[in-house]
Amino acid sequence: MSEQIVPAAEPVTETAPAPQCPRCRRNPIEAFAGDTGAGSRMALARSAIRICGDCGVDEAVRDARGLAPIPLGEWPYTGELLTWTGAR
Repeated sequence: MSEQIVPAAEPVTETAPAPQCPRCRRNPIEAFAGDTGAGSRMALARSAIRICGDCGVDEAVRDARGLAPIPLGEWPYTGELLTWTGAR
């Protein structure tokens, strides 16, 4: 019986790019290892639509200030995102 030599597999060095935020298309949903992004307030179940942290903050500030959310039909949103420091 002859031994068959199987070449070692090449190590995988490339990883798939993180999915882009559907709300802004500027940021990845996962900004760092272990980040899961934010759940959009536009879905009944927040886990249904994942968005980046910046967009999550924007939605939270809009909600806290009583501002209308950015409708899904206007995504990707290209305007300036709100932050807590700019929400006075």
